[in-house]
Amino acid sequence: MPDILKSALLALFAIHLAAFALLWWRRRQAYYLAASLTFLLLTATFAVARFAPDAALGGLSLFWLLRIAAWLSAAVSIAWLIRRRLARRRI
Repeated sequence: MPDILKSALLALFAIHLAAFALLWWRRRQAYYLAASLTFLLLTATFAVARFAPDAALGGLSLFWLLRIAAWLSAAVSIAWLIRRRLARRRI
């Protein structure tokens, strides 16, 4: 992946992180905290990919460890979003 794309994704995820962190700060709803965690992990993933691509933790690529954590966090956030939307329809 070219460095320009890594930098663009890093900026995109950092902007989303700031937006969701602000929403969490103002509304204090756990859903926004979960989304903030997802974007924090994605921002960290692409920061590592851009600035420290050879970083490792316990012999495993830090990029892939963060990416897997981001996938799991995204799965939780998406499931939470679906649950909230379905709950609104039932009301």
